[in-house]
Amino acid sequence: MDDWELSAAAYTSLSFLAGQLKQLASFQPSLASLVEYTLAAADADPEKPADYRYGDALITNHRAAVEGNRLYEKLHMRMLGRLSMPKEDPKARKHPDIASRSYLVADCLTSVMMAEFVQMCAQHQTVRPCQRCGKLFVPFSGTAKYCSRTAPNQGKCTCKKAASDEAAEQSQRENLALKLYTKIGNRLNTGLSRVEGLTAERRSKVMKCWRAEVKPLVQQFSSEGEDFDAAAFEQLLTDHFDDVWNRKKTEWAKKKRGKQTD
Repeated sequence: MDDWELSAAAYTSLSFLAGQLKQLASFQPSLASLVEYTLAAADADPEKPADYRYGDALITNHRAAVEGNRLYEKLHMRMLGRLSMPKEDPKARKHPDIASRSYLVADCLTSVMMAEFVQMCAQHQTVRPCQRCGKLFVPFSGTAKYCSRTAPNQGKCTCKKAASDEAAEQSQRENLALKLYTKIGNRLNTGLSRVEGLTAERRSKVMKCWRAEVKPLVQQFSSEGEDFDAAAFEQLLTDHFDDVWNRKKTEWAKKKRGKQTD
């Protein structure tokens, strides 16, 4: 072939591809709406499968369903059959069976997308929004919350991996805050045991009150991420203890004065 013939063939192919992509882009909003109405809704309401949701969309004349179904009815899909023979191996029979295989052949990308959607409905497959990037994805399990896309993370890692790493970091920070909370609590309790005249019951009340007030701070400080300041956290716990200890001493002093007055 001459150069001009190659150029003409290339131009024809690119023009055809451009037309296909333009059709697909035009159909995409309708398909997205249809997926939301059927596959995503079926995931949120398992009692009503996706094919039932698709049927409801057609009955109620949902715009995207009507447009998609009209396209699906006009699909130029055909079954392409061919014969294939299993590979021979030493253990195979002398005359292996001949197998027949069938393939769906479409003449445009919108046909492929609509056929895939209808097949997903028939197989009761669902989609759900990723809790990290918000885009729809096909869950690999009933508990999957994150997709495997890398775009939201500039290609560094998937949403699933990023969420896993964040959970691990959060757990590590919580463990650090919890360790500090336990360490300081033990130290304060030991200090109270050395206070002359303080009964075990009163010491227990002081520590119980302190723990009730500062336990929420463990979660609060651990959620600060890389800004977690162990020294500031320790000082805050100590200040809370001083406040609780002073309140309890004032309370006991008032009770003692009241008894003396009686």
